[in-house]
Amino acid sequence: MLAIMNAAQDGNWDAAGAYLDMRYLPADMADKDAATLMEQLNIVWGQQRILDLTRLSTHPEGHRDDGLPSYRDKIATLTLPDDTLTLYLQRVPGDDDRRIWKISNATVQQIPHLWELFGYNPTIARLADYLPDFTVLYMQNWQVAGLVLIIIGAWLASSLLRRLTLRLLEFSDRYRDTLHQFFSMPFRWYLFFKMMQLGVAELGLSIRAQVYLNQSALGYLATLFLALGVIELLSALFLSSAQNQKYWSGIIRPVRTILKMIATVVIFLLWLSDSGYDITTVLAGLGIGSIAVALAAQKTLENVIGAFTLYIAKPVQPGDFCRVGTTAGVIEEIGLRSTRIRQTDRTVVYVPNAVLASASIENISDVRFPSLPSRPAYPPGRQHRPATPVTGRPEALDLQPPTAHRTRRPGTFRGNPARRLPHLAELLCGQQRLWRIPGRG
Repeated sequence: MLAIMNAAQDGNWDAAGAYLDMRYLPADMADKDAATLMEQLNIVWGQQRILDLTRLSTHPEGHRDDGLPSYRDKIATLTLPDDTLTLYLQRVPGDDDRRIWKISNATVQQIPHLWELFGYNPTIARLADYLPDFTVLYMQNWQVAGLVLIIIGAWLASSLLRRLTLRLLEFSDRYRDTLHQFFSMPFRWYLFFKMMQLGVAELGLSIRAQVYLNQSALGYLATLFLALGVIELLSALFLSSAQNQKYWSGIIRPVRTILKMIATVVIFLLWLSDSGYDITTVLAGLGIGSIAVALAAQKTLENVIGAFTLYIAKPVQPGDFCRVGTTAGVIEEIGLRSTRIRQTDRTVVYVPNAVLASASIENISDVRFPSLPSRPAYPPGRQHRPATPVTGRPEALDLQPPTAHRTRRPGTFRGNPARRLPHLAELLCGQQRLWRIPGRG
């Protein structure tokens, strides 16, 4: 194996191909070149494995306790889309009647199939003939050029799809504002990284190059942008209603931030697990850490639970004038930790939700006034007397004064609608002032 590795590093595939057991191959592989087969096996091997010489036996007979025949030894196992393939070494007769180790003919028979699954795209690989010979981050010349083309193509394609989607949104008056931000940023980045993932998969990067450019990481990045965009979109759609914007805006913003943090942590853990890391220890550490955080942030959790209590029970709502102990004012916002109250002197007081949920609240805006009995709507200046015995109907009397009748609508000064009487809550908050009535001081 050391001789194969040295020959591959020097690019001497003829010397490396001499270590393939070309005996007893199928008839369709009779014209296969050993150097070409060895180069293809090296490329497929480099996409999944790194040769570890310490795992190989130093004895001429190989490993004796692996359960295999004495003339066969295991190299490694490659992962196929639906199965696994084990590669073997085999001791075969040499030129000078000595037995030497070569890659077994059973493994050589699988090289064409492996190349069909993991080999380079012939069209893209032709770029190597027109480019100078160089490598960047263990990527060959044509792979670097292909990566640049993939980045440019993915960016242009995602920009084009974004413009087409925004053009279609102009015909929707209801969802235009809420969907515009989603398709402008998160969805565009999702398309970009998804196209990058599909393009990088066609490059056939080695495992050393995948350290710097991993298609699995690109897929998880695309999923992260999509998840964050969906959370932002759902919150925007929920707050698009004026009633929801008034009542739920104070708690939706922090909840949206918490959901984004959870989505980021979950996707990061999934990427670690897919990369081969054991996340059991990480999850155990997070469990112990969450208990410690819960004990340290006990008061904060009380306020959060109090916020949900206020939103579910609804003793007060934003815009209500209420009194809590010695504090009186208008509820401006119910947040995740505290409630903001604007007092009558225009100062702001933040009351913790845990205190507000357990305190006695006097909601002045929720006062119910008794309804007055209804009376017939007669024209001004007309009064009815009892029914006459002739017609049996009440007969109207004209009590209109000789001067022009002058009426005043309720809630106005002298019938002028522009001079409105302020409400009680407005007077207490200092938002309105009484108009000076001429002739009355």
